[in-house]
Amino acid sequence: MNRFIFVREKAIDFLNRICKAHSLNFNEVFSINDALIEEAVVDYFADLIRLKEFHNIEKAKPQKVAAYTSYWVFRRKPIQWISNPDDDLLLRFPNIKFINELFAYTLLINLVFDEKSRFADSNPRYKVFRDLLMYNFMYRQLNSQILELVIVALSTDPNRAFLTETEHSE
Repeated sequence: MNRFIFVREKAIDFLNRICKAHSLNFNEVFSINDALIEEAVVDYFADLIRLKEFHNIEKAKPQKVAAYTSYWVFRRKPIQWISNPDDDLLLRFPNIKFINELFAYTLLINLVFDEKSRFADSNPRYKVFRDLLMYNFMYRQLNSQILELVIVALSTDPNRAFLTETEHSE
């Protein structure tokens, strides 16, 4: 029950921020489907039980919890449109049609990091990462293992230098 309440409250907070930023009335535009949140939570726990039994572990790592929670929210898509977005809204916020993908992404990042302190908006590498991850949520096939890999990769040494394009072309 706690996981259900947590996801539902995060969805409400997320939608309130979206609605405030785009001058929308939450109750006229969106609804949260509790049955789909319940399905996501049941699927999450079923996966974790299987993983714990298979790997003979008592407690899942936070990265796994974040990955599996956000993955099942992504799969079940609990945010529903009450009315179609108008053309003006789509012009101002073209990705709003991917509201569940945006929510799953936000949930993933917020379960793992304090986004404001971990990643500065001025960091160009983070913007590339954020855009690529959102693109993957919107257009690619994702699974919980890939999301866990992303989380683990984000916790590695951020000061490690990458090869440049010119180093690859030689």
